[in-house]
Amino acid sequence: MESTLFTNPIVSDLINAKSFAEFEEILPKDPKQMESLLHELMPQLIDSGTKTFNHISERLPFIYSSMAALSSLMTDVQTRYADKPIYPMIYFALVGPAGSNKGIVKYASKMLRAIHHEIKLQSEEAFKKYKADHRHWLKAVKEHVSLPEPTRPPYSVPIVSADITKSKLIQQIADNVGLPTFIITDEIDTLVGAAKSQYGTGISAMLRSAYHHDPISQQLKSDNQHYDIEEPKVALCIAGTPSQMLGFIDNVENGLYSRFTILLTDDSITWNSVA
Repeated sequence: MESTLFTNPIVSDLINAKSFAEFEEILPKDPKQMESLLHELMPQLIDSGTKTFNHISERLPFIYSSMAALSSLMTDVQTRYADKPIYPMIYFALVGPAGSNKGIVKYASKMLRAIHHEIKLQSEEAFKKYKADHRHWLKAVKEHVSLPEPTRPPYSVPIVSADITKSKLIQQIADNVGLPTFIITDEIDTLVGAAKSQYGTGISAMLRSAYHHDPISQQLKSDNQHYDIEEPKVALCIAGTPSQMLGFIDNVENGLYSRFTILLTDDSITWNSVA
């Protein structure tokens, strides 16, 4: 099948690849060739953003982290694989030595800021109304015992902090059903600390399930809270040093490693003047 949308011949070869091994073999190994290919495939929003950066060591992290951010928005985009729906959410990790400008990934969250603030504002307004209705109910139920209690609305926030407990993360994913969920940090240690804390145990397993949109459930003792998420949709963008990455994924056998698209930054560190 020939592509009429793209001029780069590699795109047609990738489309016609008969196996993943053949696909990998076709992919450019040279970073500049890979960047050229990505420029042709990426949306204009990312392509124009890359012009802000002078070096390929900055542009490639920006491209990959931006794709992770934008993938979180595609909650209604799906294909099918092995007779189950697959969504385009990406787990991306930028790994490099200290001082290698890994903070580039923070620009990705700025793409979602307007959406984040709008959805958060709607959530806050809904909660204000809920609290007022609940106060009114507490007074009214004394005389009308059958009066139904107001239902807590979801508190949705698309950009989720990496410094979070497992229970809160599951609650947030449940509140964000149908909306973006994007976890981002340029310090992997933040997520490592959360995952290894008393209340973070199980985050790794939960992220593995979320990557494949497998059901996630949790039952809490307080207020008989029970969360059932049929198709979790989470995008993830993290950055850190190799030792920090090993702290987060200490071996390849737990499966989380294979879910990530990992970009290694150049070991060479050059001064980037912002004057």
